[in-house]
Amino acid sequence: MEPKQQVLMLRIVVAFLAALAVVTQVIIVPAVASSYAARYPEVAELAPLYVVLLVGVLAACEMGLLATWMIANGALRGQIAAGSYKPWSVILLVAGVVAGVLLMVLFGHAMFIALVGGPPMLFGFIASAVFSSLWFLGCRQIIAYMQDEIQGVAMPYLEPVNAQ
Repeated sequence: MEPKQQVLMLRIVVAFLAALAVVTQVIIVPAVASSYAARYPEVAELAPLYVVLLVGVLAACEMGLLATWMIANGALRGQIAAGSYKPWSVILLVAGVVAGVLLMVLFGHAMFIALVGGPPMLFGFIASAVFSSLWFLGCRQIIAYMQDEIQGVAMPYLEPVNAQ
């Protein structure tokens, strides 16, 4: 598959995920929150906080999708060597970490402060912490690889993608 086709496929996936995130952010999360607030009135006061946190998570994911789109565009145009990917790669890194940290706040609040949710909240808290850590380390590794590739010192076990 040629790089232009790969970028086109990536754009289709990113556009689909962005549309799904917006629908989730605007329609699904508020509807589910109001449904659960009506079903469990004893914890209904938590719904606005958790909606705000989940909307923040989705907004961070949308920023990550935008950064992915822009990095792919740069690769297609051959602008990666000029270093134009750096701001977008940092946005991608920060977006993933912010999403993970917001989820940790949500699960931590539910588990330690509101004392609701039980073991699933602990699992969510741990999974969010692991996700944030792995995302940060993975993005840093990718950025380092891209910098090495530009300088001609690519890691021998990773094959570079030629965007011609």
